[in-house]
Amino acid sequence: MENKFSQSIKFVGDIVFKDQISHKLDDVIIEKLKSVFTLGNLEVPFTTSKINVDKWAALKQSPSLVSELLKININGVSLATNHMLDFGFEGLDETLKNLKKNGIKYTGAGNNLEEALSPIEFNVNNAKIRIYSLATTLPPSYAANRIRPGIAPIRVRCSYYFDG
Repeated sequence: MENKFSQSIKFVGDIVFKDQISHKLDDVIIEKLKSVFTLGNLEVPFTTSKINVDKWAALKQSPSLVSELLKININGVSLATNHMLDFGFEGLDETLKNLKKNGIKYTGAGNNLEEALSPIEFNVNNAKIRIYSLATTLPPSYAANRIRPGIAPIRVRCSYYFDG
C-alpha cells in the first residue's frame, strides 16, 4: 500500500532534442515522468545563434522545442553543462529567456555567479526543497563570475600520497 504522504521527485539525464518527441513517446513513459517535480539535465542551449565558440563539438537545439519539456512532464532543468555556452552568452541568454517564458525552472547557469548558483525551489508536504546544479567539466571561460554570465562552477582537487 502506498503511503498517502509519499511524493516523488524524478531526475532525468542529458536532454537534447533534434525534433519534437512528445508525440513519439509511449504514454506510459510520459506518465512515469510525472511527479511533484521532474528535473532534467539540459545538455545544450535552446538558441538560433550562429556564432559558436571554438571547440570541436558545439551543440544547440531549436528554441521551438522548449515546450517539449513540458509535454514530457519536465518542469525544471539543470543548465550546468559543458555545452551550455557553446553558442556564447547570446545562446545562454536566449535559453534563459525561453525557459522563463515557458515557466520552466532552472539552476546552474545565469547572468552572473549569484544567479548561476541559485537553486530551484519548490515545496513538498510543507517542506521546502532546493536543488543546486554545478559543473566540474567546463572550460574556465564558461564559469560565471560576479559580472559575467555563465555556468555555476565547482572544481574538485584530488591528492594522492604514499602511505608508507
